Amino acid sequence: MNQCIRKTGQSSVSSLPLIIGLVAFTPSIAVALETLCTRDEYVFWSCSAAGKVYSLCGQSAESPDTGYLQYRAGPATRPDIIYPASQTPATDNFRYQLLNRAAAVHFESAGFQHSIYESINAEASIDVEKDGKRLLSVRCDSSSNTLTLTSTINEFKAMGIYD
Repeated sequence: MNQCIRKTGQSSVSSLPLIIGLVAFTPSIAVALETLCTRDEYVFWSCSAAGKVYSLCGQSAESPDTGYLQYRAGPATRPDIIYPASQTPATDNFRYQLLNRAAAVHFESAGFQHSIYESINAEASIDVEKDGKRLLSVRCDSSSNTLTLTSTINEFKAMGIYD
C-alpha cells in the first residue's frame, strides 16, 4: 500500500537542497568561453566580440627560453591571425604590463602595435595602432578575466615578458 503524506500550510525543507542543487548545476547557467587555443595549450586569456574570438595561447615556461605565447584572432572555427607564426619563446615578441586596476599585453606585428587590456572588473579590449594613431578598438563581449590573476603574472614572469 502506497502512502502519500501532504502537509498543508507548511513548506518542506527537505526538498530545498535538491532544488538548490538542480539550479546550481543547470547547464544553461554555466557558459563556456570560446577560445582559439588547442586542448594541449594553456589559455592565458580569451575574449569574444563581434562574432570573432581573440586568444593568448601557449605553454608554461620554466625560464624565458622555454614555453611559448601566441596571439590568435578570427572566427571560432579557425584563426585568421596567428602571431608569432611559430611557437617560439615569448621574450622577444610580447610585453606584459600591470596598470592601475588593470593589466595589458603588448606586441608589434608588421608595424602595427597591438594592446590587449583587461581591468580587474573583467572589462577587456584590444587596440591596434600604427604610427601612434588608433586604427581599431574592439570591446570584448565576454572575456576569461585572467590577465590580472597572480598565476598569470607568475607565468609571464617565467616567460621573461614581465619584470
